[in-house]
Amino acid sequence: MGYSNVSVLDGGINKWSTQDFPTEWGSNVISKVFGEKMEVVHHVPEIEATDLHERIERGDKLVILDTRTPEEYQRFCIPGGRSVPGGELALRVTDITKDLDKDTTVIVNCAGRTRSIIGTRVLQRMGFTNLFGLKNGTSGWVLAGYELETGADRLDLPEPSVEGIAAAEAYADKLADEDGVRYMDIAKLQSMLANREKEAAFFVDVRTIQEYEGGHIPGFRWFPGGQVVQRSD
Repeated sequence: MGYSNVSVLDGGINKWSTQDFPTEWGSNVISKVFGEKMEVVHHVPEIEATDLHERIERGDKLVILDTRTPEEYQRFCIPGGRSVPGGELALRVTDITKDLDKDTTVIVNCAGRTRSIIGTRVLQRMGFTNLFGLKNGTSGWVLAGYELETGADRLDLPEPSVEGIAAAEAYADKLADEDGVRYMDIAKLQSMLANREKEAAFFVDVRTIQEYEGGHIPGFRWFPGGQVVQRSD
């Protein structure tokens, strides 16, 4: 690469910390790094708050999908945005967009960056092209001098149609194939559940809270799909 003055830290951070030198730490760091990597490697499209504001003011054809939790969304959101938690995007987006004009732009936002980047990447992989993630989310919107909407109630998610389920399943198959997702059978799962007091394992149900409360596998805890990516640590 051309660098001439390069050194390797002997012993790495472990030796550094054992000698009582200060270290930095943070929460959700793994997830943040993952999101930033996705954006750079896959050229995830993004839009500045000023550009989005201009489009809203002009009356451009837009649909704004807020991938945070419903509770976060109701506290404040981009004006006109609707709640679609990140874990529901792939399953619901076909039915959300099927009646929109073909030239409608899809905007994905969160409060900052990670969830909007991941959500935009999901739709990008599903084949959406007229698509942007809002750079820096609601935070960037406020920093640009714009008002947020509060108390929004656009929370209803469409029931997945046959077409919507087919699109989500096709995306899931593509994701599993390209990213090497592994599966286990029921017998293996039962064995892991039986040994969960002895072996570290996390059993997570990423459906909606309504679906989880309607019935779930014993031993699984509920965690919203989009939040698993956001708070993996």
